[in-house]
Amino acid sequence: MAGQDNIRVGVIGLGAWGKNLLREFYHGPASVVPIASDTDKAARDRARDQYDGLELTANPDDVLNADVDAVVVATPPETHYALASTAIKNGKDVFVEKPLVLDVDEGRRLTAEAEEAGRILMVGHIMMYHPAVDWLKAHVEEDGLGPVYYLYATRTNLGRVREIENAMWSFAPHDISMMSYILGTQPVRVAAVGQSYLRSGIEDVAFLALWY
Repeated sequence: MAGQDNIRVGVIGLGAWGKNLLREFYHGPASVVPIASDTDKAARDRARDQYDGLELTANPDDVLNADVDAVVVATPPETHYALASTAIKNGKDVFVEKPLVLDVDEGRRLTAEAEEAGRILMVGHIMMYHPAVDWLKAHVEEDGLGPVYYLYATRTNLGRVREIENAMWSFAPHDISMMSYILGTQPVRVAAVGQSYLRSGIEDVAFLALWY
């Protein structure tokens, strides 16, 4: 049973990650989910079977205008900016699944909008909260591993063929967030190159170098 002071969370998008976010916020000790939306009827039907008392809608505006404290945006990346921006303008804190946006200028605008409105804008960099990453960060800060000269990450699982965002936008946010968190700083220089093999214009192989 949700407590009176629990955070009221609305969820937009019940797909691959949205369904997990819905589960965690619905069952969370400090949150309650009164409403969720997805344009896919099958996704709404699955949620209706699993969660009692959850209002389900096909229209994301119903969530954006609902009586909630925060909104989760777990939709295709190209829709993130518009949904998150509207949520902020409506006085909601926002959790956005990664990547935050697919355009750097949109990311800057969204960050500025949240700061100006005094709202929380959080990105789904979940690996920053993994106990193993916390352990590694603590050892780096205590100099338990000695000087850190470089970090290396590789992702080679074929996974789902992307139709909008490329491999770097889809997977690199996890690695960049972990590296920046462990080192306690942000990159000062970036170089990236990629190639499209499966879909024209959507790089499914990418190499990224960061200097800290």
